[in-house]
Amino acid sequence: MIHLPEALRAAIEELLAQERPRATARRADALSARYRAGDTSRALRNPRQVTAYLAQLLPATYAQISGALAQVAPLLPSAQTPRSLLDLGSGPGTAIWAAGSIWPQIETAIAIDREAAALGIAHSLATAGAKSGHRLPPTQWLQEDLLQATLPGADLVICAHLLTEIPRNARAQLLERAWAATRTLLVIIEPGTPSAFATIREARAQLLAGGARQLAP
Repeated sequence: MIHLPEALRAAIEELLAQERPRATARRADALSARYRAGDTSRALRNPRQVTAYLAQLLPATYAQISGALAQVAPLLPSAQTPRSLLDLGSGPGTAIWAAGSIWPQIETAIAIDREAAALGIAHSLATAGAKSGHRLPPTQWLQEDLLQATLPGADLVICAHLLTEIPRNARAQLLERAWAATRTLLVIIEPGTPSAFATIREARAQLLAGGARQLAP
């Protein structure tokens, strides 16, 4: 079983302690129901929505991302160990924590998200982790619309729970730009739902047609 890093768990508990537990639980249940229904619009627009996400969804998302990266890591030659990371649709920084745990060699990271509330809490969690001695890659937290942002190149590019939140007519272009920014490894992760599986299948077909090589399912 994959557990949150102790520093991340403690930082989340500290944030949640500042909220009213019953209210947080209600918001968390509502957020979870919306995600199950496929409605991610306006999901993390304010700090209370983000703390509800931390309480309800982040642990499972961390486990999913960390598990996927752990499966891929042994398949990479040592010369291709990522040193830089680009996290697209970073939310509260879940993938930064997961990738940093798998590859402590990562030296720099850039996280891009459109929601200021999510980025603000991501920065708070990272700061708390650093104070407790947990090393995260030095990260730039950028508030930008991914459909318009310039994507810098990185060894490792992660799109976690992103494509299903993008309008279908914009996914192919964003994926093409994400692949163009990838120097070594592009990782795409989506929830385990039929619609998300269809999105992954379409993305895989597009990337293979564009010359990519599939390293793992």
